[in-house]
Amino acid sequence: MIKRSAACLLLAALAFSVPASVPTRASVEPAGSAIQGEAELHARSFESLLEKGLEDQNAGDVFAASQAFTRAIERPEFEALAPEVRHAILHQAAGVAIESGQLQTALRQTQAALRLRQDEIDDWYRLASLQSNLGNADASAEALRHLLTAWPDMADDLPQSLIVHPIFLERANDDARLALLDALFDANWTYGGLGADPAWTELALLRLERQDAPGARAAIARVRQPMDIVRLRTDRRFDAIVDRDDPRFDVASAAEAYVEAARHSTLEQPDRLELQTTLITALLMTGRAEDALATADAVLADLGTFSDSKDAVWVHNNRAIALRRLGRDEEAVAALTVASELREGGGLNVSQVLNLGALHTMLGQPDEALEAIERVGHDITGYGRMVEESVRFRAAIQQGDSDMADIALAQLALGQTDAPQVYLDALLVSGDLDPAAAALPGLLEAPASRQALLDWAQTYRVLPPSPGEVIPRQHRARFLARPDVQAVIDRYGRIETHPIHDVRGIE
Repeated sequence: MIKRSAACLLLAALAFSVPASVPTRASVEPAGSAIQGEAELHARSFESLLEKGLEDQNAGDVFAASQAFTRAIERPEFEALAPEVRHAILHQAAGVAIESGQLQTALRQTQAALRLRQDEIDDWYRLASLQSNLGNADASAEALRHLLTAWPDMADDLPQSLIVHPIFLERANDDARLALLDALFDANWTYGGLGADPAWTELALLRLERQDAPGARAAIARVRQPMDIVRLRTDRRFDAIVDRDDPRFDVASAAEAYVEAARHSTLEQPDRLELQTTLITALLMTGRAEDALATADAVLADLGTFSDSKDAVWVHNNRAIALRRLGRDEEAVAALTVASELREGGGLNVSQVLNLGALHTMLGQPDEALEAIERVGHDITGYGRMVEESVRFRAAIQQGDSDMADIALAQLALGQTDAPQVYLDALLVSGDLDPAAAALPGLLEAPASRQALLDWAQTYRVLPPSPGEVIPRQHRARFLARPDVQAVIDRYGRIETHPIHDVRGIE
């Protein structure tokens, strides 16, 4: 009887579609009668536990289903089943546990499933996702490395954010990051066709640290995007493999090529909105604000034709930048307000809310800036929190509210490793050049923050300053002209003037 029920469950598991996606946090709470429920589960037979799991899942009660499956797996009868049947039950149970937000349970069940069978790609994907969401960057990187080594053709089909997370955000240890980047390189990863240049820049650094100059040269041979060319030119760690006089590393030429490549991609895949967003970004980078605005307007007018129309928020964001470049500030605020009100991933659109707040401070509108960021809650990255406090600090300075400014600056100091350039900017806004100069060497010494700071120190094309930017720009120019600041930057890199706009902020 047990074997017959298990076989039925196996067929159900293979036919039932359990999403492989993993929530970012547990969202389902146990029922109030948990003790009574536990007692009832204990009283059930192995077979009825499996049946209850399927019944509860079909009824939409995924928490109860997860409890039932977990209890069945803990029974001795489970170990008597054939390995393929145990794998199917574990796979089904892990999927239900993911749906119910029981991530630790799902992780244990996925690991158990992999001990029985190594050739199921969905198990490896789940393992990588679960480890990432549980904050285990090293383990996530290793699971991704295995997946990409076994199934290299899947590289661009995976959620790109899952790959980026252990490389740049949580940052796995260097050995795990190198192994993952090597696997991505061998799989010819393209970041979903958008270009994986930052990854190859990072791979080159890791290979250089291991005295693998040929490998580092192979990595940067794939770098084409202008912002990454800037990094190769200005970070002294690349000096052994980068000839800055080589046309290959000319920023202006790279920017023009970036525009043409982006245009070509939109023609090849006209239904992908993210490629249109990349083209708009490239146009903005090269100073073609009118073309960028026209492209954004055309995209938004025909939004229904795109397969990924839910990502329109960044088209609105870039449209606001284009309007700013054209001197149409009120329209830029309106466009960014629209973007900030769109939902992203089912939740608050934090990036555009923060950008809207930053734009108001640039325009000298502190009240509006503070009102904009009131919507930001607790579910935010360390970098996002730094930007939020930066907006609050700038608004406080403009209002003459020293108490609010002191509190915001203290928060920025505490989080400076998350966004060192944001912290330095805040010090310069208040005219605190000496503390900024004192903080700079330690921040540049840390490899994780060096690149961001060298990027920040570069000279890019900019608009004339808006009311809220006049004094901060003066302080920045004085800071970068100081001999002690130039000396410490020269130790790690160099400052150059680049014929492109920095499009990473709202400008």
